[in-house]
Amino acid sequence: MTPAFLTRSLAGWRRKVAYRKAKLAAVRKVEHADHKITTAEAAHINKWKALLAEAERMVARREQQLAAKAPLREKAWAQMQRYIDMKVTEVGGNNHGVEVEKIIRANGGVPGEAWCGDTVAACYIAAGSKSVQRAWASVSWLQKLLMRLPRPQRGDVVTYIFDHTGLFDRWAPEKGPGFFWAGEGNTGNSGAASDSLTGGDGVKLKLRHKDQVAGFWRVRS
Repeated sequence: MTPAFLTRSLAGWRRKVAYRKAKLAAVRKVEHADHKITTAEAAHINKWKALLAEAERMVARREQQLAAKAPLREKAWAQMQRYIDMKVTEVGGNNHGVEVEKIIRANGGVPGEAWCGDTVAACYIAAGSKSVQRAWASVSWLQKLLMRLPRPQRGDVVTYIFDHTGLFDRWAPEKGPGFFWAGEGNTGNSGAASDSLTGGDGVKLKLRHKDQVAGFWRVRS
């Protein structure tokens, strides 16, 4: 099954979920204290319960099938988004904290080291990449190991002129020419600084500008 077919099928099953929920709610209106449900009414309710459960199972199945067919970069971005949603933040000192240390160790690192490259590596490891190397912890080595891109897509690697890296999300024309959003580990809330000396950095969605970019890069496998 192609991604296009799966996408259309997913949309169709989601419509069925909405319709069947509405039908089930309608037939369940007989469920109140002043009415004894008949055998026929109970059968009707159970029919729509079963149909709704079927549609929900198919939505979950199509979502899983689409996720499996997603490009590597999109799977990596999904992991970055999870880190962002978790609000991963340094705790107990610079480059420390339970979740931060998990990210560092995922790339074979030692807690306490700068972890922006480790975050990119951890995202691609979670996505199933076979090309992740310990050297990804170094921004300069990332640039030597990956393929440069003229135009990035979601999940591609971005490196900056201030020795920092993350994953490209999307262009932000509403902010002005050249602006884009990126997911980054070991980053603060504002400015170009990527690693504060006092701790408190985390994984965040940052607004960046192409003038800050050293390069965009593709992980091929």
